[in-house]
Formats: sequence, C-alpha cells, structure tokens
Amino acid sequence: MPANRPQRTTRPLFGALLAIASVLAAVIGVGLAVTALRPDPGIPDIQGTYLEDGRPIADFALQDQDGKRFTPTELHGKWTVLTFGHTECPTTWENLALLHSAREQLGQTRMSTRLQVALVSVSPDDGPEELADYVGRYPAAFQGASGPVERVRELAGSVGVRYVEPNGGNVEDGFHIQPEGALLVINPHGKMIALLMPPHHPELIARDLFRLMERERGGFLRNLLERVRERVRE
Repeated sequence: MPANRPQRTTRPLFGALLAIASVLAAVIGVGLAVTALRPDPGIPDIQGTYLEDGRPIADFALQDQDGKRFTPTELHGKWTVLTFGHTECPTTWENLALLHSAREQLGQTRMSTRLQVALVSVSPDDGPEELADYVGRYPAAFQGASGPVERVRELAGSVGVRYVEPNGGNVEDGFHIQPEGALLVINPHGKMIALLMPPHHPELIARDLFRLMERERGGFLRNLLERVRERVRE
C-alpha cells in the first residue's frame, strides 16, 4: 500500500503571496497618488542659477589626493559640490570651510551622507601631496583633484568656468577664476544642475542644497508615476 503523501501547500502559499503583493500594490498606489496630488514645486528658489535639464560634464581623468584616478564615476550616485581653486587661494579655503559648516547643518536632515565636496585645483603646483594636506583637514567626503592643465581647463569649460593664469606663472599673484567664488552643484546622475553664487553663508548653502535635493526627488517620483501610467495604458 503506497505511503500517504503529504498534502500540497501550493494554494495556501500562493494565496499568502498574493495577499502580500496586494498590500504592497496598495501602499505603492497610495504613494503615487499622493505624489500626483502634490503640486510641481517649480524652479527652486536658490541664490544662483538653476539648470532644469542639467548640463553634461566633459569626460575627464584627473588624480585625487591619494594619487588615484578621479573621473566622472566619482560624481555618480552622490550629490557633489564642485569648486575650482588652489591651495594658495584664500577664497578656496573660505569656501571649503563654509561647505564644511553647511554639510554639518545638512546632517540634521540626514542628507549629509549623500553629499561630497570636490576641489579641482587650477594650479600646476598642486599635486596629490599638496591636496592631501589641504583637504585632509576635513571629513573624508572632501576630495581634491588635479591634473594636466589642458584636462583641468576642459573640465572647467564644460561647466562654464574660465580662469587665467597669473602673469609670469607666479601662483602667488593669483589666478583669475570666473565666475568668482562659484559653487557648482552636480546631481547623482553626474549633471550640473545649479550654480550657487556668493556671498556664501553656511545656512544659505544648506538651504539651497536641501531645496535642490527635494526638487530632484520630487521629479523622480513624478517620472515614476508617468511610467506607471504609460504601462497601464498599454
């Protein structure tokens, strides 16, 4: 006589999975509905210029403060504040100090972990050793990068920055960087979306970065909702 076979549990298991899927669908549906009802915030009010479509950045290959390659890959997946300067420039030092304070304020909103700061040196005298000493005074989220003059100039030009070397090549005479004191905001997709202009204050920088992050997050949810709607229409 054949042994009794255990009863199959496929249907109960399938029913449980179906119930879980229904709950998840309901939660997602509510979230998308709330997003749909939320008005488009429009252009964020920041102290500078907002680029709604984003501005692509030229491909580049520099060296960071540890002598490792610094490429567009380092700008993806995080928010980046990019600034051009050099280790002998008082404005550069001031901007990094302000960004450090602004990042600490963003930490109160749990957004600081998504933010890094990158200083690209326009001075041929700044190599990995000089930059390591310079940015090493700040948290690990602060990066320094340098490289051949033509590569730095190409990167700067792609984000609308121009600079002129000092007369006679004497760094102490200062570089002329335009726009002066600008902070370039790069989104996690590696596109420049904003140009923050002086006078800079930690509170204003933190406020503007928060607004930009919120704007991008809202845009992502709206795009997701639109894709869902398109799939439903199909």
